[in-house]
Amino acid sequence: MRKGPSAPPSRSIDHLVLKRPTDHRTGDDFDVFYNDKQVGRIMLMQVPSGRVWMWSIFIEHRKTGAPYKGHEPTRDAAMKAFAEAWRAEPN
Repeated sequence: MRKGPSAPPSRSIDHLVLKRPTDHRTGDDFDVFYNDKQVGRIMLMQVPSGRVWMWSIFIEHRKTGAPYKGHEPTRDAAMKAFAEAWRAEPN
């Protein structure tokens, strides 16, 4: 959300967009964009205990002390965790 005409854009969930990739990846693999720039990924992974949704924020967009990756049981939970990490204040 902008605070005025000269305020920079915030890193809010409102600006995060999930898109299917256009390259060789298929299935449940999504790129996360912020203001038309790819900032992370969310994808379904097979692990020994079953299937989980992995999310990660790319290194150049990580904040000190904030989580930048994780695993969740559903895509919605992974999207929520990504957004929470995205909005986290740096330590």
